[in-house]
Amino acid sequence: MRKITISLAAVTALTLMPVPAVFTTVDGIQAVAAQKTQDQSKDLMSLGATLNATQKDQTKRLLGGVGVPDKNIIQVDGTLINRYLSDGSDASTPVYSSALIQPQAKGYGVQVQIVTPQNIQQVSQATYQNAAITAGAKDVLVRVATVLPVTGEGALAGVYALLAQTGKELKPNDVKIADKEIVIINNINNIIENKEITNININMLIADIKIFVINQLAEGNDPSADFENFVRNYLKEQGYSDEEINALLQDEAFMNAIRELIDGFKQTDAAKDKETAEQLEKSLIEDMGRPWIEILPTLTNHPTREELAKEKPTELNLDDETLYHPAIKAMYTAMRGIIESGEGDTKRLYSHTFIYEALRPNIPPHEHQALNLIRTLAYYDMAAPLDDAEATLLRDYLMGEVQRAASHIQEDPVEATAIQAIANATGLAPQAYRYFGEEPQDPNWLAYRIEETDGSNTVGRYAYDTKTHEILDLDNNNQPINPTFNFEQVYGVAVDNEWIPYAEIAAVNPESQPKEQEEAKEQDQQESTESVEESKDEPQEEPKEEPQEESKEEQPQEGSDDIEAIIASMEQEEQQAQEEAKEQQEPAENKEEAKEETPQEEPKEEPKEEEQPAEGSDDIEAIIASMEQEDTPTEPVEHDAEPAEEAEEPTQEDQEVQEEVEDQEEGLTWTSEKQAQLDEFVINQWGPSLDQQYTSYTSNHVGDFHEIEIPHEALNAAQVMDVEQAPFVWAGDLGELQPGVYNVVAVYSDVTSEMEEVSEDHLYLMAIKDNETYVFIADQQQSLSPLAVKLTQNAELQQKFSELAQQ
Repeated sequence: MRKITISLAAVTALTLMPVPAVFTTVDGIQAVAAQKTQDQSKDLMSLGATLNATQKDQTKRLLGGVGVPDKNIIQVDGTLINRYLSDGSDASTPVYSSALIQPQAKGYGVQVQIVTPQNIQQVSQATYQNAAITAGAKDVLVRVATVLPVTGEGALAGVYALLAQTGKELKPNDVKIADKEIVIINNINNIIENKEITNININMLIADIKIFVINQLAEGNDPSADFENFVRNYLKEQGYSDEEINALLQDEAFMNAIRELIDGFKQTDAAKDKETAEQLEKSLIEDMGRPWIEILPTLTNHPTREELAKEKPTELNLDDETLYHPAIKAMYTAMRGIIESGEGDTKRLYSHTFIYEALRPNIPPHEHQALNLIRTLAYYDMAAPLDDAEATLLRDYLMGEVQRAASHIQEDPVEATAIQAIANATGLAPQAYRYFGEEPQDPNWLAYRIEETDGSNTVGRYAYDTKTHEILDLDNNNQPINPTFNFEQVYGVAVDNEWIPYAEIAAVNPESQPKEQEEAKEQDQQESTESVEESKDEPQEEPKEEPQEESKEEQPQEGSDDIEAIIASMEQEEQQAQEEAKEQQEPAENKEEAKEETPQEEPKEEPKEEEQPAEGSDDIEAIIASMEQEDTPTEPVEHDAEPAEEAEEPTQEDQEVQEEVEDQEEGLTWTSEKQAQLDEFVINQWGPSLDQQYTSYTSNHVGDFHEIEIPHEALNAAQVMDVEQAPFVWAGDLGELQPGVYNVVAVYSDVTSEMEEVSEDHLYLMAIKDNETYVFIADQQQSLSPLAVKLTQNAELQQKFSELAQQ
């Protein structure tokens, strides 16, 4: 069954629909933003009860709800979740998901923005819209965020509770049906994906089904009686072939899920309210604010520039400055100019859409919609001169960058803040370019090299100064640059910097001083210590300080005669003084020795004296050794330990513990025994459980993956998509693992599988890099260079490989 693609016109229709005015009494979009920032008295917020104070502050910033009054904030715990979802949650259930509801003007619809899509792992934005509308929501903007990864199924509890605060009476049955819809829609989505119809907009289908139910009930008909014809006509209008339509209609699981959805929805109050259909049309058909990461995978067709030039969407009124910032129209106009002339830097313009989004947090959904249109045109323009395989690889590269940028905010918010600050200043967004850390010239800098996504070109080198918070251009004598990208210079329209950092960045080395000051301070401290020590052994103050100073100044001159003379003089004077003291005051000497053995006397001068000798002088070494022997009556004792215990031979148990520690310090290893266990798991257990038959490929057993020789040629061509790029090297012959590279210890593929029901071939690369395990998958179906690989989503396979590597 072929995969269905969406035409440019269909994408345009999906992304561009009429947008209702949010406010009609303001002069421009900046005034809209200001009003929303200043007046949040009607906004409502739910916060997960498990969040600590820091996480709550972070969540408020993510949701754009810093100004929401305390009386409008509720805490969501497991008990509240169970009240609405009846899922068995209780007071001990951890809750992190949070939401913000902002009432909007009539006709706005129900819009949902998932602020942290990387952390909502199962429920889509449009699915939240469906469920909220079923529960009776009208004309609101809902934002959802969570600081930790969750499935997203429990996030609706806060939305339901907030809707109840608006005076909306939520019937338990309606809420139950709305919650069940999430499961049904996920099931339908899985069924469709298994049939490789990956580009169908499942939420558009669900919205149209609900509108069908509303219309049937209004006419006094039973929607369950004729829904099969409706589904057939809907799929036909979307361009599916009769073969594909029949395959879905004959799928019992698919049809039962649709029937269950209809039977549930028709029981709700929303289904009996014609206004619900209007909310669906505004909310779901417009699909406003849809995350770019959800749109990009659907762009599977690749029109030419001539075809792009003919497509001129007219639905968006970008001239309306009460809805759109003038910069959006300027970027759209510039993108149109590039398409029509064939000249211009499309990649930079694509990057600037993300910079605009960062500088203006919490922009309304229709601005997200317009930005996604510009990005769609930019992708198509970049893909226009490429063949389908190359365009697909480009799309995968861009998807990888967007995913990486989103996940980085959660994994390392400090570094993500530094990178975004650099991006805001340069226009080089991490969603469009790759940032690689560099060794900084200053310990307070976070330095980065910025490259094209495919690594073909370095576009700049910049640093974030953690002390001054300046952005420095490393290729221009470390000159500070403006922290805000100059939109006015490029597009003729200024954009204010309202960016909210993801984390506070403290100085890396807050106590750092100029090198000369540090050396002077260290020298003063050393001289002071030496003076105290010598005062205990020498009654005469004069001979000790000046020679020490001269010795310190002359240290760099190896074999210096002056040093030898000074030390010899010191030696002679000290010997003479000690002989006199021994003859005349032996009791006092014994008392001094006893004093030196106390804990207070442990900071001896010997380590400092050992640093002074010139490396080339045997005489000096002998002199120092003699001085140490005479100045130190006993060996320094640490923590009152007995010398005999220090010299004790280690036991066999101690040796085994030490060997274990050394093994851990060496990092992960790979052995033939581990390889055999992994082969057994992949080939005989994991693969058959998926109806897939895998073969292990090594230097002695090579294979072919769509005209790419495996393992070696595949490793040379491999290009990682979603983690840091590094070379792939073959380590399956159990050689030493190299640092800084992906050491591939095992390769598996089902390319030769003769099992039925296998629709595509897979290639897995099991790698170790810097004591971390990685399982990469390449599932493309033709020979491409580079070979795009990404991290597998199969947790079972990743966990087994990690366990074996750590044994």
